[in-house]
Amino acid sequence: MQRSTGTALVLFGLCLGTDAASADLGVRPEPNAHADPTLRTSTAAPPPERTHAEDVVDYTLTARLDPDAHTVHGEGRILWRNASRLPVRELWLHLYLNAFKNDQSVFLRERVGGRGSVRPADWGAIDVRRLVLENPGGAEFDLLPAMQTDANADKGGADETDARVALPRTVAPGERIELAIAFDDKLPSIIERTGFVGSFHMVGQWFPKIARLEPDGTWAHFPMHHLAEFYADFGTYDVTLDVPEAFTIGATGPVVETRTAGGRRIERHVQSDVHDFAWTAWDRWQTLRETIAGVRVTVLFPPGHEHVAARDLAAIRFALPYEASRYG
Repeated sequence: MQRSTGTALVLFGLCLGTDAASADLGVRPEPNAHADPTLRTSTAAPPPERTHAEDVVDYTLTARLDPDAHTVHGEGRILWRNASRLPVRELWLHLYLNAFKNDQSVFLRERVGGRGSVRPADWGAIDVRRLVLENPGGAEFDLLPAMQTDANADKGGADETDARVALPRTVAPGERIELAIAFDDKLPSIIERTGFVGSFHMVGQWFPKIARLEPDGTWAHFPMHHLAEFYADFGTYDVTLDVPEAFTIGATGPVVETRTAGGRRIERHVQSDVHDFAWTAWDRWQTLRETIAGVRVTVLFPPGHEHVAARDLAAIRFALPYEASRYG
């Protein structure tokens, strides 16, 4: 039996990250006795499974939480590759946190009065402070003046979740470019997988995220809709989180470095083969850890909810080997 190690983090069943599952746990699906043999039209071997997702965009970020102001200051670099067949002269960025900036965003106009969402008691937003294209030889080009956040004005309202950025030059197919970014988040009161309640902070939809460029050279960009914020390219996320020392962090990917300094807890999380990164910080998180089918599982739960954590662990003990044997 061959197993690979990995990590997973669960917050009441919300999985923030896993980097591997068991390669072979000896569990196989049962044959379907009622399958129609006439449908078996090909005996050709299936194509080999990919070991990794195609790496298109890598994010190296730092994020510092102010739990009193409910803000996050972020900065870092984005390495993006034109994986399409055509040259491009623009980028599209998702600024998802602006879905909670006002009641004119597409998300809020769709959801309020529809499927139960209400306006947050405290609004949230993302402000991009720096967006620089770094060219070979050390030359820099400031893209921020060219960023257009009203790109969807024709759809009505004042949505700022989908931003167009004109580029000063063409990016050829297969070419990589590097962006230096800085941004400030104001988290909303808790709504739709992000926000704060007291000292609890769930930080999702929090960084400028490059939209997906399709192989034919068209951008899959759109305002943030309900259940629509996760279509993106895969890559590596290298994120250093900085929170007060009393807070416990949960985040996508394993911890590769940790230290405390000046009353702050600083953790670096690195994860490949993923297309998003979310994290949480709270000074009341309780923790359970267990290795299940070669995967290191961490469950974070509020005080008094040990029975929920135990239930989640029981589900994962079944789900990891069962799903790994069928889906890899």
